Amino acid sequence: MYFTPIRPCHYRVYSQPEQNFWCCVGSGMESHGKYGKFIYAHSDDELYVNLFIASQVTWQAKELTLRQETIFPDESQTRLKISVEKPVKLTLRIRYPAWVAPGKLAIKINGKAVAIINKPGSYVPLQRTWQHGDQADFELPMQTRLQRLGNASDYAAIMHGPIVLAMSTGQDNMDGLFAGEGRWVHIPSGPLVPLNQAPMLVCDDPQSIPDKIQPVPGKPMTFSAASVIQSRAYANQELIPFFRVHESRYMMYWRLATPAQYESILQEIKAEEQAPE
Repeated sequence: MYFTPIRPCHYRVYSQPEQNFWCCVGSGMESHGKYGKFIYAHSDDELYVNLFIASQVTWQAKELTLRQETIFPDESQTRLKISVEKPVKLTLRIRYPAWVAPGKLAIKINGKAVAIINKPGSYVPLQRTWQHGDQADFELPMQTRLQRLGNASDYAAIMHGPIVLAMSTGQDNMDGLFAGEGRWVHIPSGPLVPLNQAPMLVCDDPQSIPDKIQPVPGKPMTFSAASVIQSRAYANQELIPFFRVHESRYMMYWRLATPAQYESILQEIKAEEQAPE
């Protein structure tokens, strides 16, 4: 994909291998082989765990292999398993993500809880002599929050931990969804949905909206916002990670409003949409 529009209820266009392969699809193609580069890092006697991704790394100089087991973000846990040729003293530095609330990160080594005094945005040092078969378990509770656009905008994305949530809004009139040949075919050519017809998040206190977004039982990383989505047509649609929304129109950024503001905002948007260019 070349563009990812954030306009409410719009969609993105996909390239095809035999039709179009745009510059930003191909530029830096080697980057795809670097995604794992910064999961881990090390200094002389410290091994940093930066990202929570199922992976394995071997530190040859220390004769140590660390295996990370997780299905993050569908679960908020990750496990590190240590394999060593002989006991080795070093410090594991575990990233305390900014999206985990203060005091909520939990770590156990071989089933025993570790006291944590560090704050979000830092690293938790685990210094010990590591034995073969040692295991460290981490609990990384994710909070739901709003991430507003800049400049005091009334539009915001819904985040759960580090993940952007989005909602599918249908598949109507997605002209050129799969691009053929020609110039400008990377731009969605289907009609724009008028912004006054897009769903909004409406609540007496918009700051409390995250508290009203509830997980759907039995569906990992799936949420309901039915109590704050004002449009009946969309109230029962589910929020899922944006990276799982494909071949669909979507909501990624939502206009926020109070019930008292809602009608006047609708009229304001309608006037803007109908104004001559």
